[in-house]
Amino acid sequence: MSARGRWLTVVMVVLLVKTVFFMWLAPIMTPDSYVYDQLATNIVNGHGYSLSREAPFRPDATRPPLYPFLLAILYGGLGAGHISVVLLQYCLGLTSALYIYLMTRRYGKTVAYIAGVAVASHPFLTAYESSIMPESLFTFLVVGFTFHVLRGMEKRSLLAFCLAGLYLGMSVLTRPVGFGALVIAPVVLLRSEDRRRSLIGLIVLGFVTLLVLAPWVARNRMIFGWSGLSAISGGINLYHSTGINLYHRTQELLATMDPNEVPREADHGFRRAILFAAREARTKGMAAIWPVYTEMASSGLSDVERDQVFLRIGLSAIREHPVAYLWGSLRRIKGVWSGYNLSMLLPGLQGAWARPLRANYEGGEFGIVGLKMIFQVAMPGVLIMLAIVGLVPRDNLGLFCALLAASLTIIPALLLAGDTRFRIPVEPFVVILAVRGLSRLLGGRVERLNNRECADVVAP
Repeated sequence: MSARGRWLTVVMVVLLVKTVFFMWLAPIMTPDSYVYDQLATNIVNGHGYSLSREAPFRPDATRPPLYPFLLAILYGGLGAGHISVVLLQYCLGLTSALYIYLMTRRYGKTVAYIAGVAVASHPFLTAYESSIMPESLFTFLVVGFTFHVLRGMEKRSLLAFCLAGLYLGMSVLTRPVGFGALVIAPVVLLRSEDRRRSLIGLIVLGFVTLLVLAPWVARNRMIFGWSGLSAISGGINLYHSTGINLYHRTQELLATMDPNEVPREADHGFRRAILFAAREARTKGMAAIWPVYTEMASSGLSDVERDQVFLRIGLSAIREHPVAYLWGSLRRIKGVWSGYNLSMLLPGLQGAWARPLRANYEGGEFGIVGLKMIFQVAMPGVLIMLAIVGLVPRDNLGLFCALLAASLTIIPALLLAGDTRFRIPVEPFVVILAVRGLSRLLGGRVERLNNRECADVVAP
């Protein structure tokens, strides 16, 4: 088959997979999806960046702004429909696959074809593209950042570093954990042939990133008196995830605190909120977090005050129980890498043929045990083993993939926010390493395929 024929085959396979998913998967709405949807709806209706459903519309900063504004653009221009969002996210997924293809051409065109098609037709990457969630946008931005950093490092291009800074800034405005992508900066300096040029490039990258973040930071500073770089929901995540010890600690604080003895001018917001939290924790246990948060919102506390309250309680629990905290972080990492979240695939399936699967899933059991074995054991296990093989020998792209896969899953786990969603942005990098590992295991066969491709190109 000629090179043009192979390209046509690749495009047809990818489009077929995307079409099947588009036909059989409805736009998937998770609890977080409704949050992003409400933010976008308020923006379109002129109510500002707010989660309020009715007046007064209080400014919000618990979610980073890029994805809600993207939804608002689609809602305002194409009507409030989720289909346009899914189609755009499919396009972002295809662009990510193109970036993967361009990066992996160094390993040969066959490897590049396989890696690109694997990413474009990956069932769970495609499932998240079918959801109203920022994972597909974040994945696209992290992959684009990696591509431009690699290009800037190897081509000594300041323009590429500038584009990498743009992608990094937008990724942080999509998910704050995007800052973890900077883990590849030492590799750029240590392995670059022109370290001075690479250092200048990284400075340019950092400057552009800060420039992208500046409007959002300025807005939060003006409204909340807080200069964080992204969202301000880290405290509530830590509070919610620290465990039952957190609530024991809250009760202890209430038992030792007399509201009349706490100076109102000193830490007033913290004093009020800790009382709310402790009172609810006594009666409702761990399920108290959301009622507490709602009650604090109605008390007049700002987003920043609420988050600082939760952050202090969570950090206090971590200081008292460091071993439990580390164990919880390790369990989060294990959860990220243990398999794929089938709940993103099965409930969204449409059609009468999928009804038994949906019913069995909702009932807590899987009608086809093989699905669970394939997607939660076999597929991730094979990918990880092949990725380990693909790490040797180490080159720039391989090191980038390994570092990004580690940082973008370990950092959320240390913040006790890691779950299977955090597997999605690193999956393209795992696929690159896995395909490279497969090519190493096959050895000469891949080389023969690459030589045949070259012969097809030069043949008259």
